[in-house]
Amino acid sequence: MPKLKAKTSTSSEIADDLDNIRQEYQDEFQGFREATYHIMAEATRVVIRLRNSKKERERLSKQLESIEKPRLASSIMRFIMSAKSRSKKKLADKRARAMVHLYDDLNVDPSDFVEEIRAKGGIEKLARKSAQARKKVKHRAPTRSVPASTMGGKPKQGKAASLPRNISHAPKGPSANDNWPTVTLKIAPELSDGLLSVKAGARLRLIAVKKDDGYEVRKVTKLKKASAA
Repeated sequence: MPKLKAKTSTSSEIADDLDNIRQEYQDEFQGFREATYHIMAEATRVVIRLRNSKKERERLSKQLESIEKPRLASSIMRFIMSAKSRSKKKLADKRARAMVHLYDDLNVDPSDFVEEIRAKGGIEKLARKSAQARKKVKHRAPTRSVPASTMGGKPKQGKAASLPRNISHAPKGPSANDNWPTVTLKIAPELSDGLLSVKAGARLRLIAVKKDDGYEVRKVTKLKKASAA
């Protein structure tokens, strides 16, 4: 059987072929990255729901490595990625740190993850920022408590940190409720379970976005009770 002769190509044709192959690879890689960002967003929604429901966490105790709040994000990413090897687990943990940083530290809603990950330089950079943020929390003065993390466990003990000056406080004691304006708050299903399950008298901090028809609650944090003077 005669051998096929190699096609004779000019250097410019070869360069064009290389450019086309490289572009095809970049398009494929970009698509993979976008898919990864979407998966991280969906995984974060699951983390939020599990954080708000101890019962649901316990139901998943056999599937996840850990159902403790500080490890939830990593456990979920390891499960999604079927991470068994050390390198795969490290990659899953890196993505989990980026998720935690976006949601806990930067108050980014999962629906905005794709754009924000791109804008902030990718997963690697966000994971480094997350590690830096955790170090700052560890070395923070003990006279101020660390805000309860939505994915990262209980706050440290100490006096409750005061709210920023531009946040209004309701007056103490009996209030003239008839004079208070009515404000519409829209709460996502993954937040409503945790919000409705708190006991009367619990202190909460809500982070909401102003919409045309009211406010959309993006984050709910339970505050530590103020100690008696």
